[in-house]
Amino acid sequence: MIDDTLDEFDDDITGPEMTPPSADRVKLSIDKIIGKKTTIRKSKKTPEDIKRELFVSVINRYEHVYTRGKLTSEFLDMEDWDDSWMDIIDDLLGMMYQPNQVSMINFYVFDRVDELGQVRPLENANGQLIFLDTPEQLYELLKNVK
Repeated sequence: MIDDTLDEFDDDITGPEMTPPSADRVKLSIDKIIGKKTTIRKSKKTPEDIKRELFVSVINRYEHVYTRGKLTSEFLDMEDWDDSWMDIIDDLLGMMYQPNQVSMINFYVFDRVDELGQVRPLENANGQLIFLDTPEQLYELLKNVK
């Protein structure tokens, strides 16, 4: 029975990668495995989920703008343009977060990765080293810091 279900996905293979099956096909497969009709509901995002996703998106774009500026500075001078946007972002962060949290965000965006591409740890007030690999990790850290 499971083999029959897996056979349904054979046509989803395109080259070396497999494309994800549609929700309808997943539901049908689950129905076959369980032997009963099922209902799949998409859970609503909580306000916390929405806030986290927005934070991650902003930090990713902030980091991208900073990195782009560093990479293009040798042949294209966009410093005045980028500086204005960076100032706006800094001001908005200052409105939303405490100064120590803004410092952590700035560390993540500007100082976390060195010139050789190595990730440097953030050192907290207790001397503990904290490695931040993703904006999600930074978000969780900021929630715990006041």
